Amino acid sequence: TTASWLLLCSLSFGQEDGYRDLSFPNTTGQGSTTLSARVYYPATSSGANTPMVTPPAGGYPVVVFLHGWTQTGASYSKLGTYLSKKGYVAVLNNTAQFSFSTQADDGKAYFGALVTANAQAGNFLQGALDMSRAGLSGHSAGGGNTVTVLADNPGYRCGVLFAPIDPGAATSSQVEVPLAIIHGEGDLVLLWQLTALDVYNEATNVRGLRTFYRMDFGCGHNNLAGLFHLTSTDQDVWRVTKRVMRGFFDHYLSVNQSGLDRVIGVAARAESRLSQLYLSVESP
Repeated sequence: TTASWLLLCSLSFGQEDGYRDLSFPNTTGQGSTTLSARVYYPATSSGANTPMVTPPAGGYPVVVFLHGWTQTGASYSKLGTYLSKKGYVAVLNNTAQFSFSTQADDGKAYFGALVTANAQAGNFLQGALDMSRAGLSGHSAGGGNTVTVLADNPGYRCGVLFAPIDPGAATSSQVEVPLAIIHGEGDLVLLWQLTALDVYNEATNVRGLRTFYRMDFGCGHNNLAGLFHLTSTDQDVWRVTKRVMRGFFDHYLSVNQSGLDRVIGVAARAESRLSQLYLSVESP
């Protein structure tokens, strides 16, 4: 809405990125007993355990992020920092480094655990989260698990996938919420033709926008998610992918309805790093 966008704009100037390593009980009986995460949030100063900027009425929009194979959420500091400075609480999954199935279970469990934390007196996150505006994202194995979680969705409103593995048509076809996929031609770990494109083609029951933002050869497996930045090309790729991610979340988490301009609009289509834009929308 216009009001929430104006409020977010006012918060986005002068706020910093704070983070805390938090743990949440998993009461689902599936996955990790404890759901650990590095949580980034709008703060009064940058760094660990700094005070949170007073949340707006109803709380901040939320993005839960699932890491890639062998990684942890703490490795994706650029993503967490970026989202928190833009007025989001980013919950970066630190569990299941070596278990695909456990991460999928945990991805589902985080939603309920965050609902509980938001309502719990004395919890650092009490009243800070608007779980009616929660999105899910993931990279590589976490991207595939984002699909798996959304196929049995506990309440996330949309999903953004970075260079995902393909969990298969039987899973992808069950996703109903809006979905954005970002992958590059320079990825030599997961080839876009065999993963991202397959997920896009298989997710036939999405309601709303389904899009695949295919980038050029400079976009590799890790630089698109801000994981490793060694060159100016890495930085430029992250410039584009973070803009697409944020635009998608801004729109579908009711932060800024013009957010899709950064995903499928004129500037997004004219971006020099874009090779091809695939999209389909629900018929009116």
